[in-house]
Amino acid sequence: MTEAQALEWSRHGIRVNALAPGYIETDMNRDFFAGEAGQRLVKRMTARRLGQADELNGALLLLCSDAGSFINGTAITVDGAHLCSSL
Repeated sequence: MTEAQALEWSRHGIRVNALAPGYIETDMNRDFFAGEAGQRLVKRMTARRLGQADELNGALLLLCSDAGSFINGTAITVDGAHLCSSL
């Protein structure tokens, strides 16, 4: 969808990108990850920890700033290499 919308809207000066976060600690999931089942999941993660919300800031600022002005139609994955764990 990101690529299709970028193709359609780029001629109007609109960039379409996505931020794809991994497991990020939030108020909503904190209790789960503190429990036994959550800790088993964390131990299987490549980084062996949850991400923090402020760790998304760099990628978000890149996509929102002029530094990323030629980035269009892509998703930046910020997941502590979680997606690579199946390699």
